[in-house]
Amino acid sequence: AELEAAGVRVERRSAAASQARLLNIGYVKRLATGRPWIRVKMAASLDGRSALASGESQWITGAPARTDGHRWRARSSLVLTGRATIADDDPSLNARVDAAALGLDRPPHQPGVAIVDRELRTPPHARVLDAHERVVIFCDASAPRAWADALRTRGAEIAVVAADAHGLEPGAVFAALGERGANEVHVEAGQTLSGRLLATGYVDELILYMAPTLLGEGARGLFDMGPLASLSERVDLHIRDVRPIGGDLRVQALPIIDRE
Repeated sequence: AELEAAGVRVERRSAAASQARLLNIGYVKRLATGRPWIRVKMAASLDGRSALASGESQWITGAPARTDGHRWRARSSLVLTGRATIADDDPSLNARVDAAALGLDRPPHQPGVAIVDRELRTPPHARVLDAHERVVIFCDASAPRAWADALRTRGAEIAVVAADAHGLEPGAVFAALGERGANEVHVEAGQTLSGRLLATGYVDELILYMAPTLLGEGARGLFDMGPLASLSERVDLHIRDVRPIGGDLRVQALPIIDRE
């Protein structure tokens, strides 16, 4: 009342309303912007390394952290990754969650998959095509038609979007996913794609699993955003939550970054 008397606008929101908004954050954002809520998940050593120089990363974190990561997959509309991850790891990207442990009477929701693949080089034998009913592969207009036909035969949807000198335009990809009804997109990709999404301001939330181990200077980092000319170009974060998951730490953070 005192704030209102002083001319300060006060918005009253119940705890239940705030919780409901968090549970439906993707739907709320898609209605407001046409794009889904973008959540990037990464696992790293305590010195911020996501893989060895060779690309080996299985496993940096323990089983409880990996199980927790599958729960985030299960609540998402789609898991988004890049062609490099498909080529290096050939992942299935499904949600491997024990329904009984979560008190569910049916199998958990399985998200679809989106692959960012400008030149359309995803192999038609990729495991992800067998593991999911819905796979959307984004490429540019120069993608080879024969390869596109082979992937369509395997059940994939091929979506052509705009590109720039750095790759496919993230805004075009996410707008297309919003048009397809995606509310939450769970990104599991390497440092290049994850770094581009972060640097361009499209990441809404980070889920970082930090393992009590060190990988050293030669290992790969978390986000390749290119060299920063000054500290003013850094990406600041609001830490929403930090908690132990098994022997690891899970950090939930929101990037503080200007968006167009």
